[in-house]
Amino acid sequence: MARPRRRLIPTVLSLLLLAPPGAARAQHPGGRWWTMETRHFRVHVRVDQRELGARAAGEAEAAWEALARELVPPRRRIDLVVADNVDDANGFATIYPVPRVVVYAVPPAGDLQLGTYDRWLRLVITHELVHVFQFDLSRGWWRLAQRVFGRAPGLFPNAYAPAWLTEGLAVFYESRLTGAGRLEGSFHRAIVGAASAEAGGVPIDAAGGVSPRWPGGIRPYAFGATFLGQVAAEHGDSAVRRLAREIARRPIPYLQLNGVLRRATGHSFTQAWHEWQDSLRGTEVQRAQWAQSVDSGQSSVTLLRGLRTVVPPRVSPDGRWLLVAYNDGKDATRLVVLDRARGTRHRLARLNGFGGVAWTPSGEALVSEFEYTDPYTLRGDLWRVTMDGHETRLTTGARLSEPDVARDGAIVAVRAVPGGNELVLVDSTGTQPLVPSAPGIEWAQPRFAPDGVTIAAVRVHGGWHDIVLLNREGALLREVTDDPAIDVMPAFSPDGRLLVWSREVDGTPQIAGLALGEDGTTVRFTSEPFAAWAPAVAGDTLLYFAYHGDGYRLVAAPLAGVSQQLAGASDGQHPAEPAPPAPSAREHGYGPFPALWPQYWMPIGVAATGGYTWLGAFTSGQDVLGRHAYYADLALGLGGAASSWLGDLAYVYARFSPAVLDFSFSRDQLVLRDTLGGVTCCFADDEWRLGVTLRRRRYRTALAARLGGEIDRTVYGVTAVRRLGVVLSGSASHTIQPALAVSAQDGWRASALVRRRWREDPSRSYWDVRLSGSAYKSLEARGFARHVLAVRGTFGALRGSDNVVFGVGGISGGTFEVAPGITVGSGSRDFPVRGFPGSFVLGRSAASASLEYRAPLALVGRGVDLLPGTLDRVSGAVFVDGGAAWSSTRCTTFGDPGTGSCVHLLASAGAELVTDLGVAWDFPVRLRFGAAVPFGYRAVSGYVAVGSAF
Repeated sequence: MARPRRRLIPTVLSLLLLAPPGAARAQHPGGRWWTMETRHFRVHVRVDQRELGARAAGEAEAAWEALARELVPPRRRIDLVVADNVDDANGFATIYPVPRVVVYAVPPAGDLQLGTYDRWLRLVITHELVHVFQFDLSRGWWRLAQRVFGRAPGLFPNAYAPAWLTEGLAVFYESRLTGAGRLEGSFHRAIVGAASAEAGGVPIDAAGGVSPRWPGGIRPYAFGATFLGQVAAEHGDSAVRRLAREIARRPIPYLQLNGVLRRATGHSFTQAWHEWQDSLRGTEVQRAQWAQSVDSGQSSVTLLRGLRTVVPPRVSPDGRWLLVAYNDGKDATRLVVLDRARGTRHRLARLNGFGGVAWTPSGEALVSEFEYTDPYTLRGDLWRVTMDGHETRLTTGARLSEPDVARDGAIVAVRAVPGGNELVLVDSTGTQPLVPSAPGIEWAQPRFAPDGVTIAAVRVHGGWHDIVLLNREGALLREVTDDPAIDVMPAFSPDGRLLVWSREVDGTPQIAGLALGEDGTTVRFTSEPFAAWAPAVAGDTLLYFAYHGDGYRLVAAPLAGVSQQLAGASDGQHPAEPAPPAPSAREHGYGPFPALWPQYWMPIGVAATGGYTWLGAFTSGQDVLGRHAYYADLALGLGGAASSWLGDLAYVYARFSPAVLDFSFSRDQLVLRDTLGGVTCCFADDEWRLGVTLRRRRYRTALAARLGGEIDRTVYGVTAVRRLGVVLSGSASHTIQPALAVSAQDGWRASALVRRRWREDPSRSYWDVRLSGSAYKSLEARGFARHVLAVRGTFGALRGSDNVVFGVGGISGGTFEVAPGITVGSGSRDFPVRGFPGSFVLGRSAASASLEYRAPLALVGRGVDLLPGTLDRVSGAVFVDGGAAWSSTRCTTFGDPGTGSCVHLLASAGAELVTDLGVAWDFPVRLRFGAAVPFGYRAVSGYVAVGSAF
């Protein structure tokens, strides 16, 4: 008997069927969408946001024309989705099966990383289009393979480049083509400069974004773009322009990267990177020494260090307490009250994101946090937090951020609108616009003066970030700054006489201030070597965040500061560049085609014992909005299996959020032969599944419930057995896994399944019940991350007369897709017990449990030059596993037909060395190397597994 071994549903579709549909927060597939077809784009936007779509279309066509003069244009029209379901500035691009760009239209006004822009849509569309231009390019055998197989995953050579090169190229061109962008901003300069001066630089093998070692995911953007900027400065922009073309013609891009730059400049990547870092190190060390000499007379004190985010701190009205959003990568971001006199910290509550904090007149905290309103939509809302940690939600779906509170209780905040934002006042009567939204003007970080009448805010217009003063009716009182320097994060002194903010001085953010009502002289208070942001004033003390190589440090310094006079507002005319006009377009309602048509196929082969072979092909696809997704494969038997075929078909429909419909069909076959080797018949299994899943999502919590029907048909010769089934399943999770964590470290997961199956013979029906749960608790101990105590338990019971059993034993883990349709890893098991073979004991009821202690060992974040892999971090675990299988009659064991005993117990103990890797530089993969001692057996069982145990 030969049974083909194959994947029934590939990893890609498994994610579509099993993961929360809003996991990527791409765009909401429901509702009414509109399509505008221009020369190079299909722009998709909500029906009521057509004006926003027209603006995006104009920016996209202008960016396409500019990029086409630098890079080889893509070969087909691009789908551009302008989404407004996320109150965060971002975007992403995919290249297969069709080129698609998704941008979130909320502008990043006042943002440290993305704040250097003139028009947000221009910047983000240009950045993402660079990815499409770059990844779509293929030469040599790659182009030949695409002509045969279509736009198949794995056939785009530039996708094999490391993230520091792909993201660096996108940041390089976003800056070159817009005159703004991150390469022109001070944030990346601070990141790169501090690493060079204080940590000796970043080697090329550590420039990827997989490692959470600071600056984490910012690293490839900052270092990649700055490096390419240096290449362009030395060899001209043409050297950068050639990189994508050179990679596209390399047969094995992983192993030939050094030759790419050598062909363009005469230097390899490793050589050029090393020389750049050496040069930068000397420059940045000198700059840091100069800054220290200027500040030599200051007695600043570092209150906190190693933080990973900047939210302006807030001083309590009595000056004693400091409200801080605390994120050190070890725990979830928390709202913390810092006692300035004692230096102690009191944790109040976890924060969902970094939307801003403020004090209320009653001494409570007002915070802006993100929360999901449905599985796809993430909105900013307001919460009140008492000093004992009690949280009260004040708004739902209000899209508010960066709040401040006047002494009469009125709240000023920024409200997101499609493609822009506006200042609003929130009080007992509701929410009223203070400064309504207007195209090309955005607002950030409003702050009440102590008198509750004047409001300072950041106004963004045409790339200029300036501080202005408004009254409570929104009228402009004063332009504090009006120049190209980036001015952000204003704050008043407690008496209202001094206004301080962060201002770029000679390209470096410093804390500046202005005495209101006097001669209007702007003074610099700091001389930080890399950056100073987010000031607050408490008496005669200036508090701010200073940037260093280990992250952000909260610093307290005398308010006297450097006291260097700076230039005031300029009298020059604002050089705002008008947005491009909307192009001519053919407009119509959204339709899933042509994106939904199959865009590729790939061959598959299945081999089974006995020399039986099946050959065929698979394909998959989805539409631009993610309403439809499908996978299909078909393989025909050859030789002795010529009368058989294998196939899968799966389809997901997600328009009716939060409901997701799914359908699947699968055929598997066994080829049976007699003792002389002749084929006697075929044994075929056909499975049909139809279900609906309801999902509910919150920032750290996910709930899902599925109701489905099943039909199984087994054919043996001319005999057919049919099973009908109904299944109800559910899952819930609430977990926390900070950046540095070695696993989920606080929270729980639970799942349950009840299935009822009937055969045509009613006496052969049965019930299937399964329960599973796991819990995690972080522990404070030495190491780069928290230690974790984890426990897991599963239970299953079968009741009825059908010939179905559970198997207990084996290793549970995950899988990793190394190529389309090819995976490594054993996958997960319902009842694992390490140290025993899979399904070592069988029974109609089963249970297993694990207790595990996990500890961080090393945070590495390094590779070897340009070899396509990195070692991210290493952790260890010790565990105890136990399991049991039992039946009402007898139990069977692996290789044993059974005994008179009806209960089999298994137990083991062991240890694992867990390595987190960056495969192909940027794809995280976990490998576990373990040894388990099965109780009652002398042999020690060693193993290697992919993914987490649970």
